[in-house]
Amino acid sequence: MAQAAERNATRRRDNALWLRTAAAGSVAALALAGCGALMPGGGGSADPTVAGPGVTDDSVKVVFVGVDLSGVQDATGFNTASIGDPEKQVEALEKWVNDNGGLGGRELDAVFRWYNAEVDSPAAEEQLCNQVSQDDQAFAVVLTGQFQSNARPCYDERNTLVLDATLVASDAKLYAELDPHLWTASYPEYDAFTRSYIEAMDAQGFFDGRDQVAIVAADNPVNRRAVEGKAVKQLEELGLDVEVGWVDTTDMGTIFMGEEQAAITFASKGIDRVFFLGGSRLASIFATIAGSKGLDATYGISTFDNPSFFVNNPKTVPAETMVGMVGIGFQPAQDLADEQLSFPSRAPSRSASTSTPKAASPSRPGRTRGSRFPIATRRDC
Repeated sequence: MAQAAERNATRRRDNALWLRTAAAGSVAALALAGCGALMPGGGGSADPTVAGPGVTDDSVKVVFVGVDLSGVQDATGFNTASIGDPEKQVEALEKWVNDNGGLGGRELDAVFRWYNAEVDSPAAEEQLCNQVSQDDQAFAVVLTGQFQSNARPCYDERNTLVLDATLVASDAKLYAELDPHLWTASYPEYDAFTRSYIEAMDAQGFFDGRDQVAIVAADNPVNRRAVEGKAVKQLEELGLDVEVGWVDTTDMGTIFMGEEQAAITFASKGIDRVFFLGGSRLASIFATIAGSKGLDATYGISTFDNPSFFVNNPKTVPAETMVGMVGIGFQPAQDLADEQLSFPSRAPSRSASTSTPKAASPSRPGRTRGSRFPIATRRDC
């Protein structure tokens, strides 16, 4: 029985990459159709007489970036659910898009590139940006695991659309700064998410009987705004003292160092409620080291913290880590194992934007009535 359970855990597939990639493909169609497959200009406008990079009369080049976690797994012992064969997934997506009208009437020219997570750093991100924008000369790039704060501004400077499917914080200010090049079809804008996250934990009694709470936070400009400008103030209004453990996410070494120090600080102050803001790597690494630093805490997590890691690593994450854990999820394909989701009952319908151009432009975060989170919206070019 135990062997069967272990096999099932090993076989779990991370459908999130495939689904997020497909969603990003739809956003590319929207961007392309909305502004005539032209190079985005400053302030969300586009010159209808100028063709953008990677665009010809017949095709549009989009680079899909897959994250190679094999080196990280070997170094840390972490188990990550299989994502299948991303290169073949992209080929299948390319075929489906082209069989169903292409992008704005042009064929999708899909290029796949691997990014080695083991050497993740600002320099590695800039190198990838150079490959995509200069070597590939792509119209758009689909990012699925780029955490460095210099990545998105680099593509903005090169007039390359970013279709972002990374578990990383992007707030309204960043979308405004990188307009019209930064898009996401998968995740909420971070200001509203932060507010809803804390509200959800409060509603679930996470802070009951406590007068202090700790945040493990990625140290980057977007997260600084979210934590200092939003989270701390909201928590103080609930009567809580807030201890923030800032973590330099430059590379795996700085992450481990920052989180070890945070765990020691939280333990010394007797804090037993901890949650995370800033991205998927923080919670998984912190959970594996906190106990050894004397910290006994109950945790709050979200989709940004990659909950599937805790399910896939029962031998690495102490069993007590998930006791009492609360949080908020917005991406079932990322949060749940395959067997917990029903198989789609029908094939996806053809998106009108892939075959019939409509007036639209790169999205900005916005809200619909009754929605807890902002969603991608369209406005006329």
